[in-house]
Order: sequence, then C-alpha cells, then structure tokens
Amino acid sequence: MLFDLRGKRRRLIQVSFAMLALLFLVGFLGFGIGVGGGPGGIFDALGISNSSNSSGSASGVYQDHIDKANAKLAKNPKASKPLLCLADFMRANGFDQNALDTQPGSDQLGGTKSLFAGGPYARFDVYKTLIAGAKTDPEDKAYALFRAVRCYAPAQINSCGGEDVPQEQRKAWFQQLKKRYPNSQWAKELQGYW
Repeated sequence: MLFDLRGKRRRLIQVSFAMLALLFLVGFLGFGIGVGGGPGGIFDALGISNSSNSSGSASGVYQDHIDKANAKLAKNPKASKPLLCLADFMRANGFDQNALDTQPGSDQLGGTKSLFAGGPYARFDVYKTLIAGAKTDPEDKAYALFRAVRCYAPAQINSCGGEDVPQEQRKAWFQQLKKRYPNSQWAKELQGYW
C-alpha cells in the first residue's frame, strides 16, 4: 500500500510530508499567500520582496506617472499627454464602467444626490475630446483615434465608458487615422474598426 507506514517506506513518507509542510510554510508566510493580494509575508517585512512599490498593488507601478500627470493637469487641464496617461491607467487596471460609477436608487444606501461635480470618469470622453481638439499633438491624436476605435473591439460594445457613438463615426475615425497618420505605429497596428 502507498500509505502503509510500516516497514521501509515509513521514513520516506515522513520526509515527504515534512518537505510539503515546509513548502506550505514558505508559501504562506514567506510570499504572503492568502493575504488578499496586498503586501504581506516575511519577505515584504524584511524588505526583500520583488515588489516595486510599498503598497503591493498593481497600480503602484504607475504611481510616478500618475503623480506627474496630476501635476501637469493641475497646470493645464487640457494637456493631451497626461490625459492619455490617466486613460491608460484606467484601461490597464480595468477601471472602466465600474459599478461605483452608477448612482444607486433613492431607496438604497448611497442613493442621495452626489456631492461631486460632474459625472463618472470615462476614458472614451478623453479620446473624443482629443480627437476633436484642434491643438492636440498629432501623435496624441493618432493614439486617441486608435484607442477610441479599440474601445469597441471585438464585440462592437463600448468598453471605455461614456456615450456610445454609431459605427459610422468609428469608421470615420478609422479612416482619419489611416489617411492623416499613416506612418504612426497606431495606424499600422489597427487593422479594422468595430
């Protein structure tokens, strides 16, 4: 029998279980497994983790870029590069169309009128603004066109938040990208519209 603890296998099985217990100990304590994705574990406590940020979150990778973008936007709220930086942060972290972006009913918790000016952030609105802007840098406009069309990939459903636009508009953006910015990496990468 495999788990017969009598005879010659007893020592082998004891060593195997001890090694498994040690592996679990290192996994749970050392790497912080089971702490909800945040910082944790003995390696973080000793400062020898490979985490690039102290908070342990994936968004910490972008923190320097976000801080610089915020500083630039404080000086110029229409600056295209920081607006695209924040839009990319939202895209990369999956913050589009968050459940917190909708106002609960008046009979539910949080259903009172919002005290915040404006509506929920939608990166699609950023792209549309930059596309329409006469002073937008050409490279930034090409990227905004690329991202605006990609918001509808592959199912023709807007995944970027904001108001939908008809397919004819997306086709026009695709053609604008291909005709006005044919040498940009974004025009070369985008093969169709949705």
